[in-house]
Amino acid sequence: MSGPAWLSWLADRLLPLAGREFILGDLLELHHRRQEEKGAAYATYCALRDLVGSAVNARRAPEPPMRPKRRESLWSGLHDLRAASRMFAREPGFVLVTVLTLSLGAGAAIAVFSMANTLALRPVPGVIDPHRGGYLTLLDADGVSSTSGFVDPKGLATLDFDRLREEATLLEHVGSFGNSPVNVSVGGERPRSVSAGSVYGAFFEALGTRPLEGRVLTAADVGFDADPLVVVIAAELRDELFGPGGAAVGRTLIANGVPVEVVGVTPYGFRGALRRSTHQLWYPYPALVELIGFGRERLLDRYSTMHDELVVRPRPDATPDAIEAQVAGVLNGIANEYELDRDYLRGLTPRLFMGFTTGPGWRGRAVKLLSLLAGAVMLVLIVTCANAANLMLFRNARWRGRTAVRRALGASTGRIARTRLFECLILALAACGSGVLVAHGVYRAFRTHDILRVPVFETFVFDGRIVAFALALSGGTTLLFGLLPALWAGRFSLAPALKASGGKETRSRARLRWWMAAGQIALSLTLLIGGVLLTRSTHNLFSVDTGMRVAEVGEVYVEFPGDQHTEASEALGHHMLESLRALPGVSGAAAALYGPHGPGMYGRAGLPGQDPVEAEFQTVTAGYFELLGVKDWKGDPIVVEPEEWRTGVALLSESLATRLFGDADRAIGQKLSTRMLGEEDVQIVGVTGALRRPSRPDVDRDAIFIPWDGPIFSHASLLYRGRPLTDQLVSEASAVAAEALPLMPIPTTGAASDDMDAYHAESRLLGRLVAMLSGLATGMAAIGLYGVTSFAIAGRQRELGIRVAMGAGRTSIVGLVSRFCGSIVVVGVVSGLLGGALFSMVLRSRLFGIAPFDASAYLGTCLAFAVVAVLACWAPTRRALAVDPVRVLGAE
Repeated sequence: MSGPAWLSWLADRLLPLAGREFILGDLLELHHRRQEEKGAAYATYCALRDLVGSAVNARRAPEPPMRPKRRESLWSGLHDLRAASRMFAREPGFVLVTVLTLSLGAGAAIAVFSMANTLALRPVPGVIDPHRGGYLTLLDADGVSSTSGFVDPKGLATLDFDRLREEATLLEHVGSFGNSPVNVSVGGERPRSVSAGSVYGAFFEALGTRPLEGRVLTAADVGFDADPLVVVIAAELRDELFGPGGAAVGRTLIANGVPVEVVGVTPYGFRGALRRSTHQLWYPYPALVELIGFGRERLLDRYSTMHDELVVRPRPDATPDAIEAQVAGVLNGIANEYELDRDYLRGLTPRLFMGFTTGPGWRGRAVKLLSLLAGAVMLVLIVTCANAANLMLFRNARWRGRTAVRRALGASTGRIARTRLFECLILALAACGSGVLVAHGVYRAFRTHDILRVPVFETFVFDGRIVAFALALSGGTTLLFGLLPALWAGRFSLAPALKASGGKETRSRARLRWWMAAGQIALSLTLLIGGVLLTRSTHNLFSVDTGMRVAEVGEVYVEFPGDQHTEASEALGHHMLESLRALPGVSGAAAALYGPHGPGMYGRAGLPGQDPVEAEFQTVTAGYFELLGVKDWKGDPIVVEPEEWRTGVALLSESLATRLFGDADRAIGQKLSTRMLGEEDVQIVGVTGALRRPSRPDVDRDAIFIPWDGPIFSHASLLYRGRPLTDQLVSEASAVAAEALPLMPIPTTGAASDDMDAYHAESRLLGRLVAMLSGLATGMAAIGLYGVTSFAIAGRQRELGIRVAMGAGRTSIVGLVSRFCGSIVVVGVVSGLLGGALFSMVLRSRLFGIAPFDASAYLGTCLAFAVVAVLACWAPTRRALAVDPVRVLGAE
């Protein structure tokens, strides 16, 4: 057998089919060359060696070239990233406009997330293991306001609270707390008013708070058989009283004129169980007798439902449903033993809110508020991303010639899309970085506003959650505005693009931008309708008739020294009222335990022998009703003579009189049983008209007004009417109180209408935020409409030149542009009206005095947006009218 023949036979047997022809050809060529040079034997040996080696290598499973491929992919990705970063130097104007556009939406989103972080995600400072504990709230059928969403908890008497602590075995610790400010001093200096809280039960154990110094108050320290004159103070108050880091444990403070011992200091930042708490001092519940002047029998009276803020720490194996069921069983058991409290206790529904974050009174409201703001911000973010996507599409169309050259040189459409995505990611990261600055600017602009009575705008908290959210937002916005332009960047016919200048685009791209502009208009109009409704609703809230005229009424909050039940303190109060009446410009003065719109004190009252109902108690002087212009249920002014306003009489609000007697007329002269202020029975001498609080304008107040000349308390609000109420008059009123009370804290002064501002601050802030977002979205939509129209006019220069050359007049050109813009605006407005209707339904619970489908609001927003659309299309129309047919056709 000849050499080539046997070599071919062996190759057919040993070599795989794939590549056999090429390997055999090389072997035969080498065999022939070696045979001529060194002989047949040497050629045969080398041929066999090469054949066996080739067979082994060919049949061996090839290793996937993972590392070289990975290196090549990584290198190409870095190359694309470097190429994308060059756009900052190559197109600074485009980068600046795009980053500014995106940063507005990103900044709004970061600001809202920061609010959510402050209100709902961050635990209350100073609480250990905050997710193991929670708030226990007792609600009845009327416990939630339909307008504000505020949760109004009901309270328990001390005896019932003790039963709950003993019989609720699924709870490791149960505690309650109240709010009673005290005046504190160390020596003989003028005391300062300190926000303080009374605690009962295992308050600190339920929170898991550990002392910074000394110890906290345990359940044994706050019982009625323990020494009540001990306090725990905040670290910040310790630094103010004893110097930074000074020793406080074992020291004596003077609280409301009574010596108390400091037994512990809480950690820095701890203010109590609620985020909105400002407490700096805590004392046992029985200390209310010495510090505030409450009677001991009142603290243990079944009529005094003093425990309505409860904190608990459940057992590890207990579920919220089981705890609520057990608490309900305990309350039913107590109700079976006490006939007069049976309906009240059985009407209570326990609710457990786990986690010491946002208190139960505001948690549901916080979720709704933040969800609403998040939805509005998402609409703004979509509008800004649509604007950025339009900018990217414009850029792709302008750069089509360069992209075509790159494709002709071998770049794939995937490579081009990846480069564009890197560019979008860089833009999104830069936008979110500048968005943090925008969010900080929002905080500075609204830092005087509170949400849910919490100053969330006080400081901009920049923590790990904000960083993670900003990075996630960067990726989300990259996909939202950059994915489609990146995928379409290299998808076009190559030959026409190489011949053209690169400024034209396909019909599908133009149609996409048309729909994006219409979508921007729809989303911005949706927000604009919501902003108008919220603004008008806020105006209606400030215009609600509370039954009291507080315009030009000033308020001085004073605290009395020593024993507040003495005749000297009573005379001191009347002396300050007379001094206020003597001020120039003051037409009248009166006193009350709380301000006109304050919640007062809650107790229970009812007809003799009947189940009592819960009511609000206010102690006022005789001139209170005349000063505030309170009218009776018939609409006549109420004038109470001082000699008739004495212990044992009372006025009822129309709502409470109707609730108790069925008719306000029947209430006059009747007897009412109450133990709130030590009174057994009071005679009803009058009924006021409908009264409302600004915090719940949809609910009438169940109020009882009794004489202030009875047992007065440690504090009071002095009211006076100034004509007008100037800053100088407010200062003079404060000086009168400060001079009369030299050993007390400097009195707090202001206008009684400030309560209205405080109660409606959240509604006003929400309206302003939504109005700001809707204005931002409207501006973005106008810019988008301007850009689409301008690019469309630029792409139809030849058509416009031909039309002008053939005799088309200005009216024809204006009509052409108007039809193009009008089609976008009409589709956007119609869609926006539908979106506004849906948004109005979401806002229904936050609207007051205005219907969700108010025709004037919808019509006004449409007219306003029509003006914006005309302004956006004005400049492109002028450019269309300025087309020179000679130059355009000559360029062709």
